[in-house]
Amino acid sequence: MNETDKEKLEQITHKLTEIAEDHWIDLHHLRFWSSGEKVFVDFHLTIPYYFNIKTSHKEEEKIVTGLNSIFSEAQARIHFDYCYPQLCKYCCYTCEVRQEPKTQSVEWNTEKFIGDPIENKTHDT
Repeated sequence: MNETDKEKLEQITHKLTEIAEDHWIDLHHLRFWSSGEKVFVDFHLTIPYYFNIKTSHKEEEKIVTGLNSIFSEAQARIHFDYCYPQLCKYCCYTCEVRQEPKTQSVEWNTEKFIGDPIENKTHDT
């Protein structure tokens, strides 16, 4: 039976928190597994809805580079979620489409990363 490697989970959490950008609004549903020397990391990252594919790809490259600085071989699968106006209250990124100021904070830690989004909402609006 597989068990969570708590040390690796803390290393991943620490690295993602260390390299996080202001425009990373939420990180959730983190999971990972190892196979030999390889570490596979999978999570959702909420970023501004107007970021293009090139910008999103640069975020992915930064994350993989960061993970490879702590593991010999890391691969990341990132599901990019886009923001919506109700998330402005959590976001510290300065943008032209902000609907309200940042008024709430979420502690980025292991429990947050493996848990649910800060607000459960479908992206149909």
